[in-house]
Order: sequence, then C-alpha cells, then structure tokens
Amino acid sequence: MLTFVHADEEFVKMYKFRTQDNHVVLVKEFENGVATIKPTWDYKNLDEFIKVISGCLNEKSNFKKELMKAYGYDENSKLKGINIIILGINVFISPEKKNKDEIQSTIDASMIKHFERDLREVINSSFHCQYCDYITDIVYSTEIQFVSEEAERKWRKKTDKLRETEIGFFIVDCADNLAKYIQYLVENMDKKFPAVIDEAIEDIDSLTMAKGEIMLEAIYLLVDTWKYGDELIKWNRQAIDFQMQSIIDEL
Repeated sequence: MLTFVHADEEFVKMYKFRTQDNHVVLVKEFENGVATIKPTWDYKNLDEFIKVISGCLNEKSNFKKELMKAYGYDENSKLKGINIIILGINVFISPEKKNKDEIQSTIDASMIKHFERDLREVINSSFHCQYCDYITDIVYSTEIQFVSEEAERKWRKKTDKLRETEIGFFIVDCADNLAKYIQYLVENMDKKFPAVIDEAIEDIDSLTMAKGEIMLEAIYLLVDTWKYGDELIKWNRQAIDFQMQSIIDEL
C-alpha cells in the first residue's frame, strides 16, 4: 500500500509504504537514485527495522517499482541505495549490502565513528525514544551558553518564573535540553547549525515528549538569550516561509 503523508512538524511530504507484515517504510525523500528512510514508532527494535530495509533491497521486492512510480520515474531507473536515518545519523546502505548482517555492520561502523562508542544496546532498548540515554549524558555534561551576562540574568529571571507552573517547568526543561544538545553537536561534533536543528528538535521531542506549542515556547525562550539565538531566529523564519510556500503550492 502507498500513502502520501504530510508531516506538519517537519514541513515536508513523505511517501508511506507498507510491507506484507504491516511494517511502515517512510520515505522522507528520493533524490539522485537514493531513497532516504526514517524509522517509525511501530518498530520494536533496530533488528526489526533492519529486516525491513533488507527486504526493500531484495530482488523479489516491489519496493523499487512502487518507489519509482510514486516519484514519477521509469520503473527501470536505478536504485543506487538507501539512506537510513538512525539516531540522527545518515547511514548509506548500497544495494550490494542486502542481508541483515551487512546492514548491521554498516550501521555499527557509523555509530562508532560518530559517537566513539557502540550504542547498539542503547538503540535496541530505547529505540522508540531515539537514544535518550546519549542525549541525557550530553545534557548533564554541557552548560548552556548565553550571548552575554545580561542575557543570562534575563534567562534566570524568566525561567524561575516559568518553573512556578507545571507547564512552565516543561517548557524550560525542553529549551535547556535543546540548547545544550545543539551546542554539543555544533561545537564537539563539528556540525553546522542549519544542518542539525531539525534533527535536534525531533530528538528532543522524543526525549521530553514535547510537542507543538511546548517546543514553540521553548524556542521563543531561547531566541533572545541563548548563544545561538540569532541562528534559531533565522531557522524559524525559513521554516515559516517554507510552510507558507507549501500552503500556497497546494491552493
């Protein structure tokens, strides 16, 4: 089955495929012969997800045919590989790596390369919340940075007031986690701010279960005090512009 999905929180459109055993294959994009696939909440663990990816690359699978049909390509066009997004990391799987062990080895190598440790156990046990243990370690070991001492005082004053209510405490916690996590990715993992912000928000959503207005309020809390507040404002404007253009295109 093929479904066209609009993921509002990411301002993107995706194609959703279903396997014979009712697993979801969510294709985020298909460019230059490479399909980018994200895991969904219906997977119990990484092994289950890998099995589905392996099935997509099997010669007997109709995944390629349906993919080409969905994106308007000739069904004989070449599928150069699958890019899977695991824990915020892009892992490329070539068509030659069809069995589960080969795919697993490729993922393990990417995990070790990016995080300098084997996260297989964490991934399997906490697959639904997307490496929450790893993010929590970052949050506890990172200090939030501000644009100035005055900005820090402003932050303290605002957050002290917000923490008087349950929802306010949740907003502060979300903003604090997001800021520290992005700082770590930019300053320790040598990543660029625009490239990590969307994945970071998605990961913090998974960690804190913050959605919609909570995340929006957290972002607003950071824009005029946090070290990367200006970059956050630019990103937010671009996201709004993109969303508005998508609405116009659908009219």
